[in-house]
Amino acid sequence: MATEPLLPFEVLSSVAYLAQFASIRETPECYTHGAKVSSPTAGQIDVFVKYYVEGNRTTRGLVNEAIGHLLARACGLPVAPNAFVIDVSGQRLLEAHPTLRSSINAANSYPCWATSAVEGALANPHHALVIDTLRKWNLLPKMLAFDDWVANSDRTAGNIICTGKQKLTLIDHGHIGGSLFWMPDMLPTEGSFSSPVLPEIWPKSIPRTIASQMVESAAEHARVFGAMNARVRSILDFLCEDRLSRNAFEEFLGKRANGSYERIKKTHGVLI
Repeated sequence: MATEPLLPFEVLSSVAYLAQFASIRETPECYTHGAKVSSPTAGQIDVFVKYYVEGNRTTRGLVNEAIGHLLARACGLPVAPNAFVIDVSGQRLLEAHPTLRSSINAANSYPCWATSAVEGALANPHHALVIDTLRKWNLLPKMLAFDDWVANSDRTAGNIICTGKQKLTLIDHGHIGGSLFWMPDMLPTEGSFSSPVLPEIWPKSIPRTIASQMVESAAEHARVFGAMNARVRSILDFLCEDRLSRNAFEEFLGKRANGSYERIKKTHGVLI
């Protein structure tokens, strides 16, 4: 299937999957491994492949990852430069994750999210280093405001990669919308939504200067969403299975974007 012009990622068939590397992370909902793929625009490239297990409930993993990646970049936050939705054969997935044998068919193919591999990711879990770097990072207020906007319930030190001195890359947006299993009538359109990593950075309270910068960043969300709305809709049309869910998620993002400034100012008590 050809990639639609508005989609902010390439769509790759299973023949684009060239080789599988070591498994990186396995959870009950998501399995991640390294692979080499062939892209018409990027050439042969190393990527991280994420397979979201459907099970008895439809996950929103692909939708969340794609929209989170798009909006984070639009806000000026560092994310992986290349993104893909790729069909991966069940056989390839089983080679990377043998424990999936009871839930997938080797003869079928499964859509997966993939982003270009970030240097330093495999050696990352230097938890204390990530937290210390975050405290000094000039984009931290922007990240905290963004996570509040999209209701990211899983911004931990494990999905923030140190790629150099004072250089970080954000990965894993599978839990925006408040949950990997969001439902149209349960999306948190109102109320503050703090990053889970925040108490580790400042256990007691956010410094006033950081809070002020969060409010300033939040003032940009409505403009960013307006500029990206057509692309968000293209992702939803491509990946989301029903109209009710598509409309609800678009409305959720719009309402939170338009309310970001007042919501974050009220939450942190900052007068600008």
